[in-house]
Amino acid sequence: MTGRIKRISRKLVAAESLYGWCLIGISGPPNKNSSDSFAMKVVVEEDISKQLEAFWQLENLGIEPVNENLNRKDNKILQEFEENIQFRDGRYVVKLPWKDNLKESLDNNYEIAHERFSKLCHKFKSDQSLYTEYKNVVDSYVEQNIVERVPNSNAIGGAEFYLPHRAVIRHDRVSSKLRIVFDASSHKRGKFSLNDSLHIGPNLYPDLFELLLSFRKHLIAFTVDIKQAFLNVELDDSDKNVTKFFWTDNPESFSESLEVLRFNRVLFGINSSPFLLTATIKYHLKKYSSLFPQTHELLNKFVYVEDVLGGQSTVASAYTTSVECAQFLVNQICLCTNGLLILLNCVNCGRRMVSLLKFHRTLLVKI
Repeated sequence: MTGRIKRISRKLVAAESLYGWCLIGISGPPNKNSSDSFAMKVVVEEDISKQLEAFWQLENLGIEPVNENLNRKDNKILQEFEENIQFRDGRYVVKLPWKDNLKESLDNNYEIAHERFSKLCHKFKSDQSLYTEYKNVVDSYVEQNIVERVPNSNAIGGAEFYLPHRAVIRHDRVSSKLRIVFDASSHKRGKFSLNDSLHIGPNLYPDLFELLLSFRKHLIAFTVDIKQAFLNVELDDSDKNVTKFFWTDNPESFSESLEVLRFNRVLFGINSSPFLLTATIKYHLKKYSSLFPQTHELLNKFVYVEDVLGGQSTVASAYTTSVECAQFLVNQICLCTNGLLILLNCVNCGRRMVSLLKFHRTLLVKI
């Protein structure tokens, strides 16, 4: 207590404490039928130095620059990734970065995923258009072999995990307004989630502030986007069973038509997915760095998730760089030979650049 006291009435006083003012006493005549209740509010002011530190981190967009001297744990994760990555049937195949001894003890999360899917089916019953859009996305995943149906006789041993999922709808999008979000952080009380059991992985992204400044200095600026980048990286067979989820073609009686699907590809929603994608791209670029040295340097330095921000001072050099970017990613030594799509957006590029790009068949151009 600070010692400051203010008398409100004959039986009620206010006393100041380190946590604020407290009322002490009786505000009115006692009522035998009344019940007592207590409330307390605590407001903790942060240290000014911590507030300044948070402010400067915000000014830096919250992105730390790549640490060239990774710590021992990050080095180990990166080394294991490079030892396990394979190129099979036109795709890179990667393993999830498991924490020590947590894969074997992972709870399957069956009950929670089943309960949440049951609630989702109730939404489907009352909103047929939601179900139709949702089903279109799932069907497209199956057609592209992004996911596969798991038969009841599936007897693959090892860890398994069921992912709850829900819809996120963006009405501002021209296409693909609905996106399915998978919850890898779901878990029973006292159990680890899938995300708890995986390493996030080292931060391989460039400094975002430097990236944006560099992008703005060019006379001709362009971006390269790898469409469905996460879903173009194959997941190793040993890890597919931890990406199971429930689905049905009949929400009215889903318990009778319940299906189990699982991912064949790296999915967005697992905490290690950004690391796996970036590490895969950088691994690919390192293998073929001698092919186009200057473009390799640009890609390696300015790739951010599935986007590359770049630019050049002339139309000719911008065209050369954009074509080499595409060849890096979609030719016979590509990140994925099975339908990878490069979207190129060109700003201030003029008619000549547009004409050049329209004649280049490896690019889908958006001007």
